[in-house]
Amino acid sequence: MAVGGSLAHADEEGISEAGIQRCDVRRRQADGGLGTAEGWYAMMTPLVREAVRAAQDRKAVDLDLLDLKGVGSFTDFFLICSGTSSRHIQAISDAIMEQLEKSGVSPQHVEGYAEAQWILMDYLDFVVHIFSEQARRFYDLEWLWKRAARVKVEG
Repeated sequence: MAVGGSLAHADEEGISEAGIQRCDVRRRQADGGLGTAEGWYAMMTPLVREAVRAAQDRKAVDLDLLDLKGVGSFTDFFLICSGTSSRHIQAISDAIMEQLEKSGVSPQHVEGYAEAQWILMDYLDFVVHIFSEQARRFYDLEWLWKRAARVKVEG
């Protein structure tokens, strides 16, 4: 079930106008999900917002945010996006890392940077997955974690 929403205050936080303001919220079947875009915005931590903004600024493709609370115990969110080339994937990763380092936060673990087909950045409370389009189709994390509430963030 999809619910559209608008975030009048999204610009105040610096999230791009085309971003979370127009999103597709898919409710988690078990508990009814968050229901509105405003609900998603409210539950996003400032660091997740910064990561989304940095990915948008680097023109990441197909941004999805999965809420894993109640589904998995190792993290709260997955930020999943794609790049169009190895260098683009690395640039998205660099932008997220630089933005979050300004807030004094570094990833606990980074995998796949050199190969740049799937870069994983573990910030404990959330994990960033940056894929090549081919690797994203192959691993299909959105399907593997289909029980998680999901929002499609437009770039």
